[in-house]
Amino acid sequence: MYYGNAHNLKITVAAGNGAEQDINSIVRSEKLLKITPTVDMYILLTAVSSVATADADDYLIKANAEYEFAVGTGIDRIALWNATGGSGDAHVMIMY
Repeated sequence: MYYGNAHNLKITVAAGNGAEQDINSIVRSEKLLKITPTVDMYILLTAVSSVATADADDYLIKANAEYEFAVGTGIDRIALWNATGGSGDAHVMIMY
């Protein structure tokens, strides 16, 4: 797969809360997600039709580390949950 386009997002998640982002409006094709959080967060990648929210049972992404996920056309929603004591950001680059 060739990635010639990119879109950057900053998703802010308050302490003890969740946030989600629909990425289907950005790209509907296969894509590569690179995520770097500023605090420890939990991430859930789902279809936009899902109502599930991220929680402590999902994958933990540690602060200041870059994570890469290659996803297909069915994954078009990012849900994050922040269990830390302060708000944080998840910097997301979507390459397609």
